[in-house]
Amino acid sequence: MPDENKPIEGADVPAIKIIKQIENQEIDPKTLPIEMRQAVVECLLAQFWAISKIALFLKICDRTIQRDKKEIEQRNSRKPSIDYSLELISELMRKASATQEHLMSLSKSQDGSVQEKTQAAFYLWKAIQEQWKLLQSLGYLPEQPFRLEATISQESPRDITKLKEELSQAERIASELGRSSDPAISGLIKAIKQDIAIAEANNDMDALKKLINPDIKREADNPNEPSSQ
Repeated sequence: MPDENKPIEGADVPAIKIIKQIENQEIDPKTLPIEMRQAVVECLLAQFWAISKIALFLKICDRTIQRDKKEIEQRNSRKPSIDYSLELISELMRKASATQEHLMSLSKSQDGSVQEKTQAAFYLWKAIQEQWKLLQSLGYLPEQPFRLEATISQESPRDITKLKEELSQAERIASELGRSSDPAISGLIKAIKQDIAIAEANNDMDALKKLINPDIKREADNPNEPSSQ
């Protein structure tokens, strides 16, 4: 049984630690100062605990938890300002990064099936896309995304082959997940195919020019060499 006379630790103790101490019966929740109790209430509300469950856990009545909840909401409510907006953006970015790290670990998990890891990788990409859109809406990135056009020369034809292989794999995954008809996915696939076609056309055009006039490359390599004319 907890010692009701045992002094409570300082007010800077994390709420999660206080909750653990209550669970281990190291302290009596009825002896918590109001600041600590409200910190615990706020933490449990964030974990979607019901009012009645929190009241039972802290050994107090529902009305007290309701009052704590109202005071917490009033304390956390703030008027719009530049500083508050920046704090909120920072918090959103932190949560987005944490979500992406979690999905990344799931996609690389040794315990998950291929299907589960594939889904985690897909949702990781979706999370990155949503973060990009959020940054665009906040003015941190241009509204019109940069169009990255691959410059694939004839000296590196394997790049085109690799692109085709990756695209084929992406199409297969989208099909397995039933997302082939998703407008965003089908639009990106179409755009990538167009980029590959353009890259192949550029390579073919270079080859055609050299077949038509073999002197083009020699003149480019030796610009000071007199013309054969």
